[in-house]
Amino acid sequence: MLQALERVAGSVSGVHIAAVVALALLVTSCSSGTQADAEPTSGQPTPGPELVSEATAEVSVSSVPANTLTAAVEVVATAPVTASVEFRGDVSGEVSTSDTPRERHRIPVVGMHPMSTYELVVTVTDEQGLPVSTEGAVQTFETGALPEGLPAFEVEVIDPSRVAPGHTMFSFLDFAGQSGTSEDPGAQLGTIMVVDASGEPVWYFQDDETLADARQLDNGNFLFEVGDVAAYEVNLFGEVVNEWAGRLAGGSDPAGDEAGSGQLPEAVQVDVESMHHEHGVLSNGNHLGLSTELRTVSGFAEPLCGEDPATFDGTYHLIGDVVYEFDPTTGEVLEEFNLFDYFDPTVSINPDSICDGPAWVFPNNVYRQLDPEAQDWTHANSVVLDEERNALIVSIRLLDEVLAIRYADDDDGPKGEVLWRLGEHGDLEMLGDGSWTYHQHAAEVWPDGSLLIYDNGNGRPSTESSPPGSRVVRYELDDDDMTIRQLWELDSIVDGEVAYAGFVGDADLLGNGNVLISDGGLLGEPNGVSAQITEVVPELPEGGEVVWQLQILGGGNWGSYRAERISELYPT
Repeated sequence: MLQALERVAGSVSGVHIAAVVALALLVTSCSSGTQADAEPTSGQPTPGPELVSEATAEVSVSSVPANTLTAAVEVVATAPVTASVEFRGDVSGEVSTSDTPRERHRIPVVGMHPMSTYELVVTVTDEQGLPVSTEGAVQTFETGALPEGLPAFEVEVIDPSRVAPGHTMFSFLDFAGQSGTSEDPGAQLGTIMVVDASGEPVWYFQDDETLADARQLDNGNFLFEVGDVAAYEVNLFGEVVNEWAGRLAGGSDPAGDEAGSGQLPEAVQVDVESMHHEHGVLSNGNHLGLSTELRTVSGFAEPLCGEDPATFDGTYHLIGDVVYEFDPTTGEVLEEFNLFDYFDPTVSINPDSICDGPAWVFPNNVYRQLDPEAQDWTHANSVVLDEERNALIVSIRLLDEVLAIRYADDDDGPKGEVLWRLGEHGDLEMLGDGSWTYHQHAAEVWPDGSLLIYDNGNGRPSTESSPPGSRVVRYELDDDDMTIRQLWELDSIVDGEVAYAGFVGDADLLGNGNVLISDGGLLGEPNGVSAQITEVVPELPEGGEVVWQLQILGGGNWGSYRAERISELYPT
């Protein structure tokens, strides 16, 4: 390819080629008839001239302000063209533009490692498929260092033949920064990183707000939940191309009229208070997420948090969750399902959680600025639409339940109706020797209808022979018989020891049947491991073989919310 590009760079115009051919024919016709009539000495046909487009192009390469690992390649041509970029160095790859020819292209080149030198080779083709003479077709690019302040992390590729292909995207959670105990209060709170199969970083994005839920969209951009009150769509250049904000994004009263005017004035305003934990895209293009609402709830017969019974007025100021769907273009809220409508707080409540919830964790960190008595009540942390069941599946951490709500009217009943409640206090019957989840995260529906859940294990009944620990568990449900059976579980193991991640966590089915697990809140136990991401080949009914592993080594000051395996950085 490089030789071809060099020929293109010094190519001769089509007019000149025609003149050379004509001159050769003239010389032949003036030579002796004997030579003209003679049989050719070789059986091979004489090669014709290489055709080159009449268009020309110029290439420039620049670094990207938001990301030292990404090169921006700009192609400017005199006619509509397509272009591809090949990078060569300690790792190689190729990036192509869309199939639509244009006179200008701006191409993000992603996949290169930090502090490395690469040769970028650009191939430009016109609408007829002819190579275009291109100035600057071969250039050198040097990537920069990773941002300062991030903890070290290590990757072990144990069995590459069994690892699902692609890149791994995960978040860094800066607990010291969030809690106000950081030695560098000006540091970026949110970081999303993408590593290749070998564990080398190839892309990152930072923001001065925390970044939690992260996923790739069909167009190749990324969707991030930001600061529990907003969401970004970010392209591979690290540019925010779309943003959405709830009413709390501007730091205003959630009932006020100045929603989003403080932090995200350019965002599409959505009439919900917050946007936390989960922000996804439905098959109809609408967005689905979790919000919150603060209510003063009366009717408590006795105090739960040590208040003086003589002065206790029977009320608590509780923050409940709201599932919502909205139009991303207009911000119009299309559906809402409020958990206050499904549980009675005077009955369904965890006193330990509302009385001792940390002030620096959402939603307490936001709402207590408005109401010092606000208490986190439900703390939902995931919602997905199970289209086969016509159900919203909601993980409610502080109630130790996963709730299924009918999403739309159907022959069996109206939308909003409870289908089942998974948990010790729910309405499903456990068959066999399975056990319930406690303070769980990230309920995921598999193609066969089974559920995969990260079970943190807070408050799980335990004994000296079974110390607290986290796990991943998969259940089979019979929606008609209202029964549930445990199919598989895997205990969290870090450096050979049973591990306990008391908060955050995730588990995802991969394309090859493996499971990607995030033990995100280890808090440095054991051996200074803040978080661990593992790819496991499941072995029924319990256990599995680890084939890929990443450990964040930041002690108790760091964690990771979730991890996603991205099959293609440039999806077609």
